[in-house]
Amino acid sequence: MGDKTIKQIIDPPVVSDDDLYLQEKDVIDAFLGLPLQKRAVACEVIEALTAVVEREDSGNDEKTS
Repeated sequence: MGDKTIKQIIDPPVVSDDDLYLQEKDVIDAFLGLPLQKRAVACEVIEALTAVVEREDSGNDEKTS
């Protein structure tokens, strides 16, 4: 069951824009279904990705100014 949950996050089904809410709900449900240790790792990954995006966004703001 854990493998299916991880695969759903990596390879989400192709859906229309109208179904984005349901897709987000599936991701949240999959996250909540993870063991606590895997949730902690996922949170660290999300935090690291957020920091990268923020750095890239701040770099783009400087280049366009």
